[in-house]
Amino acid sequence: MKKLLILSLVALSTFTADAQRRRTRANTSQGNWALGIGGAYNSNTNDPAGEAKNTLSQFSINPSIGYFVSDNLELGLNANIGTTNTENIISTSVVNRSTNKTNANGFGLYLRKYWPVNNWFAFTGTVDAGMNFGNGTTRTYSGTSVVSNGLSNQGFGGNLNWGFAFTPSNNIALMANVAGAHFTSDVISPDGAANDINKTDFRIGLNRGANLGIVWYFGRGMWKAE
Repeated sequence: MKKLLILSLVALSTFTADAQRRRTRANTSQGNWALGIGGAYNSNTNDPAGEAKNTLSQFSINPSIGYFVSDNLELGLNANIGTTNTENIISTSVVNRSTNKTNANGFGLYLRKYWPVNNWFAFTGTVDAGMNFGNGTTRTYSGTSVVSNGLSNQGFGGNLNWGFAFTPSNNIALMANVAGAHFTSDVISPDGAANDINKTDFRIGLNRGANLGIVWYFGRGMWKAE
């Protein structure tokens, strides 16, 4: 589905560029700025035979601001504000389940490279690294009893994403990250516990769920029509 979407946007952008006046784009020229807002959503349910059931939902918002240090090369700052909710049902005949809600935040630096196909479409590669921090609450239900435990975490991480940018107007781009590699290393500190938990996560492949954004380019000499 993602491959079909990319091919459709390339075909549409090529047709539009031929049908209208040729434009010389300067959106990604040296000296311009890029102000972006992105979002990601992922939902997953594991429901094997029997009573056990696991659900996961993740949502994040990612603002960013970047500066083009050279043509098609953007250096900037980004942030992440997100939540993760999970529920693990062990048995429904006797209430036995656990829930976890975590707030995950972070900030860091990114470097994005554009490879323009034409005036409307470009492939992108983005690498970023930064700090992670957050907190959460785990609740365990057993019969009529409920045990609640808090936790906090801090660490660092990085991402390498491949995607594309489609520019429907002179200074606006729609962006999507399709695939990449993701690494995080966190120290989780449960409330009231003496021992911290070290957690490392590494993933590579297609991005899970929707990962979309919009970018506004501004600066000197944005574009001209010929």
